[in-house]
Amino acid sequence: MGNLNSKTFCAGPYTEVRINSNGSLNFCHAALGNNIPVVDNIKFSSLDEYFYRSKTVIQIKNQIESGHYVDQCHRCYRADDLGLVSFRQRRNIQYGIFPGLDFDQSVDESIIQQYFHTQTQKPKFYHVSFSNLCNMACMMCNPRDSSLLTATLGKATIIPLQQEILQDWTQGPAWTQFCEHLLNNDEIVCLHVMGGEPLYHKRFRELLTLLQDKKHTNFHLTFVTNGSIYDSSIISLLANFKSVVIEISIDGIGNVNNYIRHTSNSEQIVNNIKSWCKHITKNFDIVLRSVPQVLSAINYDQLLEFADNNNLIIDSNDLINPNFMHLNILPNNLKQQVKDKISNKVLHTDCADTVRDINVRDNSDVLHSLQKNAKLVIAQLDSKCQDIENKRLEFVDYCVKFDRYRGFNIRDYIPELLDFMNEYGYEQKLYSN
Repeated sequence: MGNLNSKTFCAGPYTEVRINSNGSLNFCHAALGNNIPVVDNIKFSSLDEYFYRSKTVIQIKNQIESGHYVDQCHRCYRADDLGLVSFRQRRNIQYGIFPGLDFDQSVDESIIQQYFHTQTQKPKFYHVSFSNLCNMACMMCNPRDSSLLTATLGKATIIPLQQEILQDWTQGPAWTQFCEHLLNNDEIVCLHVMGGEPLYHKRFRELLTLLQDKKHTNFHLTFVTNGSIYDSSIISLLANFKSVVIEISIDGIGNVNNYIRHTSNSEQIVNNIKSWCKHITKNFDIVLRSVPQVLSAINYDQLLEFADNNNLIIDSNDLINPNFMHLNILPNNLKQQVKDKISNKVLHTDCADTVRDINVRDNSDVLHSLQKNAKLVIAQLDSKCQDIENKRLEFVDYCVKFDRYRGFNIRDYIPELLDFMNEYGYEQKLYSN
């Protein structure tokens, strides 16, 4: 395996299965999902067939083992270039594979060697979306992850109206196959459930109950929720697993979140977060998930403060699409305001990083974790933006169409952005016939 490249190697394709809301299968939850073959779908192929014999997975592994870059892995390469903690790095570190000078030795010592050219190892990590059923239309989300966003984008004339709003692979025989597959895998490390909104989908509780009844819970369970639902009745089900992390998606406190995550009630979400936090133990934790972008940036310090006050980690995603909402389209004066606010909140005390310090979820030192998050936001602000004027126009036009549909004006939610957006015709377009 002498051709392995520390800048491209990832353990993900050897250990992970991702099921999207339409049933399509991918080798990693972070991999770009374009051009997935029709056959790579849980409705047409068993998970074992995909994991061991998919031409897509075999091709990806060959590219990785040859030291080549993989097109579908652009998201992680971009995060690496920005100094972010990419999913590639996280997955590697779980197998004791370290970047830089430690790479070759750590690969030689890692159990990942057992996964090369073998069909004896089973998947260790599952990232599963039951459907895109969701009660929110978040502006930076993807229609495949939100039925309400799909409908909203169509009604707002941002995309063509869709005949099929809901994607849900669990309504057919694939669901039984999936459950049987999980029950037959005694090597699971982590099951991660995404959305839509899992707490909005009956299959989520059904799966938890099944796993409890079959006493098949000796692994880590994580799931993402938009915070709109607090369901204390599932606590007893969650208590069966080796550990549980609830990842609550939130991009701001107050009106910022209400604007970005359409139909959200920020006050209710904050109350729900605090209710979930009452259950925190050494085996049950809460993490805040954010997607720093142009709409959340100016008040991001408030989210950092909320996390600090409630002793919570923030784990951010780097925004890939829509790229016209990336932090780097902000004008320099607003970028500086964001940097100043963030610095005043969490960068006033220096916490030194070490070479192997890439665990952004170290809840033993929340301030250090928040500082790393803040530095990642600043790195995104400082990243170069190609074709910036057109991206700004795209951003404003997108907000105009969204706000016409829902009767919003940015001045009532994020007034700090009004002057910038008006330079690109926001209110003029919003109120024109």
